[in-house]
Amino acid sequence: MFSFQNQINRPALIEAAAFGHLDIVVLMLRKNFNVNEKCENGETALMVASAGSYLDVVNVLLSHGASLNEQNVVGHTPLMKAAFGGHVEVAKRGASINTRSNEHNECALSVASYKGHPDLVYILLEAGADDLNFALSAASKGGQVTVVELLLEYGAEINSSTFPLPSPLECAISNSHLDVATLLIEAGGNINGAISNGNTYLMMAAGKGDQRMVELLLVYVYTQVDAQIVGKIYYYIVLSPIGEVKHMKRLYTKEQRQQQQ
Repeated sequence: MFSFQNQINRPALIEAAAFGHLDIVVLMLRKNFNVNEKCENGETALMVASAGSYLDVVNVLLSHGASLNEQNVVGHTPLMKAAFGGHVEVAKRGASINTRSNEHNECALSVASYKGHPDLVYILLEAGADDLNFALSAASKGGQVTVVELLLEYGAEINSSTFPLPSPLECAISNSHLDVATLLIEAGGNINGAISNGNTYLMMAAGKGDQRMVELLLVYVYTQVDAQIVGKIYYYIVLSPIGEVKHMKRLYTKEQRQQQQ
């Protein structure tokens, strides 16, 4: 088998596939280049073609025996590469859908969920993708409302957490995704949950200076934190790096809003 390499130690076939040069890929395959050869980081021609959305190249590689289940050095498969762009062709060709990487423990479903590709998410779910809970946290972290709704419909557990991601609600709040946080809370997300350091979601949102998230949380939960000190009056406070108060605004709970009406 031939294996000519370029200056960055990526075999010529992989280089051609990475840039979508179909005619060159076909020529090399006819000359018996190794379709499953890997470069130094473990990438194959199918992986780079999948990542680049070159579906014609993907199809040619598959027709010449390219492996759907090879993994690079961090455990990514061609399907995971395709999932970043939401490309369904590799998923339809029988790739192993539940393989996990050793980098972030992700699989194709969690990647597609985080990037917000509902069509691919649906195909993976129908094909038997099994880690819905991790995918729900990933979609929440990415702010993908449509995917969150889809995963909940398929039975993802709303208050679960799967290493290395925390719960879906914490993912949404920590990344300031107000729409996702609202959806999760209304669907039964535990608003009184604590994050890893023991702080509440309200504390986390306040510490980030996320006024809209703080206001959302106060609508749904009446916290007693510092109630005696502030007389049940809540303030959104923004501090400078040295602790000086830069901005302070009074906030109202749902109960207090109703009393004002």
